[in-house]
Amino acid sequence: MLGPTTMFAVLDRVMDTVAANGIRPDLSQACHDAPDAAALGALGPALFDFATRSIPGKLGGQPTGYGSLWAPLYRAFGDDVIPGRSGLISVTERMTELLDKVKVIADDEDLGALADLRAEADGLPQLVNDLQTILNTIPDLAKEVMGVIKTNLRPAAAQATGLQVPPDVIWQPRDRIAWRHTGKFAAKLMQGASTPEQTAFATGWWTSYAAHAAASPALNTIVGSTHRLHWYRTRWVANHVDAWAHGSESAAPGSAAAPDNSWENVVAAHLHRRIAPWSAPAHDAQELMRNLAHGDPLPSAYPPDLCELIANAAANVYTTVAGSEAITAKNINEACSQVWLMLWLQTGGHFTWHLTADLNPPAGGPGEPPNWYTVATSGSGGGGPITVPPLPQPEISDPNIAEIVCGAILAIFGGVVTLAGALTIGVPALIGGIARIDDGLPDADWGKLRVDLYWFRKFLADELDLLHQALVLAGTRHPYAIDLNKDNSSLAIGGVSFDFLSGKHLTDARVAEVFPAALWSAGIDWVDDPMMKAPAHIEDPRTLAYDRAGPPSVYVWDSGQNPLGSHGVREPLPFTTGTGVGQPKAPGTAVDCAVDLLENPPDDLPDWNLDADRGLGWPCWHHDANVVAAPVVAVEGS
Repeated sequence: MLGPTTMFAVLDRVMDTVAANGIRPDLSQACHDAPDAAALGALGPALFDFATRSIPGKLGGQPTGYGSLWAPLYRAFGDDVIPGRSGLISVTERMTELLDKVKVIADDEDLGALADLRAEADGLPQLVNDLQTILNTIPDLAKEVMGVIKTNLRPAAAQATGLQVPPDVIWQPRDRIAWRHTGKFAAKLMQGASTPEQTAFATGWWTSYAAHAAASPALNTIVGSTHRLHWYRTRWVANHVDAWAHGSESAAPGSAAAPDNSWENVVAAHLHRRIAPWSAPAHDAQELMRNLAHGDPLPSAYPPDLCELIANAAANVYTTVAGSEAITAKNINEACSQVWLMLWLQTGGHFTWHLTADLNPPAGGPGEPPNWYTVATSGSGGGGPITVPPLPQPEISDPNIAEIVCGAILAIFGGVVTLAGALTIGVPALIGGIARIDDGLPDADWGKLRVDLYWFRKFLADELDLLHQALVLAGTRHPYAIDLNKDNSSLAIGGVSFDFLSGKHLTDARVAEVFPAALWSAGIDWVDDPMMKAPAHIEDPRTLAYDRAGPPSVYVWDSGQNPLGSHGVREPLPFTTGTGVGQPKAPGTAVDCAVDLLENPPDDLPDWNLDADRGLGWPCWHHDANVVAAPVVAVEGS
């Protein structure tokens, strides 16, 4: 499973290569003329993460599948999702904008500007109260998210030994698209394309198809297993590979090959713009969050004929039965909008003020931290009301989430809430300093205002960074590029700390001849490499995951370290090689395999398992008699 950001990087390199070498000028021109459609196609199976909602065959209803992971966040982030309440994004943006204005005025000692800002500054206490109100809901939302991870996101094929695997007609659309008739579906898209937009989309999809067939095996070595068996760790790892791919592509030629401060952070890359509606009014993210949270239909923002192409290809390739949901053009249109919204939340620059703000102490020095700051950051209580909560315990009364409540994540979110309370204590000093200067009182002191403002801004910056770390750990946000250069990460707040392998451990492929790790227990440990646990439980028969090691460049675009094989992904391997017999070899990089496929399209596209389940070189397969056996008896076929 390659993330959207990685696929955008692959698409760009593929298009540059085909254009420079005169390969398939028809496809190249279509992608040049309709880059948004090409980028939408490059999402591949990820587009179908959002292809259904809870009312089969109709628009509206609560998001299901991967969409249900984001529903709780809409309630926290969106304006008027809860009527009359501003969301976390707009509150923090208004707050940081106000603090930036006050800083400029305080640095310039501009009394006139301060008087003009007085009324706006007097609204800061309400902004802080709004922030506290929103953050008070986050621990409960975090527990809801963790319940979704265990239940809604679990693939239907993720069954324990001896249990029946449900027929694929009722699988989540994303899993079915990645597991069944993958070559046939890609072929139908290209055959049905009759406009530049449709051709660009189909070309993007072929790029995704080839990239997943080539590079998913490498990503699985980082996961230690497959999406079917370790579904959330796969997505978590993909976020880190995404951050690496975007950062590396943003670096200037000749700059450091390893992540450093010159790499751009994907959290502020605004990648939602790459799939913005091009034939309808621009999306309103706040409106989309309200509609999804309330179960209302989304506006039809994408070309109907493109959505019909996708739906018709799906109808031609995949059967439906009573009780299963057909993939309709309306479903596809909504899915496009939901992916746009996800990318807006993930890469729209939210909660990044502290990365670019001037947080240096004033010229006269920061002075002693105020009491409210000392109390809040010490975790000792200090006689004040701010204390850091203890590690939360599972809620035994709720068996659906009790076994998966992640204490570390809840503690961090709890810390965000608790520390936010300190801002309410710091506000009076800051507002009082502004009022004294504006009123011309004898004790008015610009220097003290600058000091109070420094500590308030520093505390808010720390708060936003803590929120970022919690969202990264929860799998809903990408890490910063510089954090990919760490071997270990540690999150600590008060007496609670949480350590996990990070950096290259979450981006670099490795040779894995013992693979895949057996079914995840859906516990609290998606951050842990299942292969490093003792003893590691393996799903037999063991297979080969990948045959070379290195950073994402090795499996995404570096031909020197991973040359194109004789057939790329254009021809299937004998099914027996998928069990490790004959030791299959990596077909080449994602980029090279995609270029090769576009240049030399075969008569029949192989039906590769795009999740590389159960290892390198595996085509689509199913369990014998659809019952999970140990060892697994895999039968070739879509």
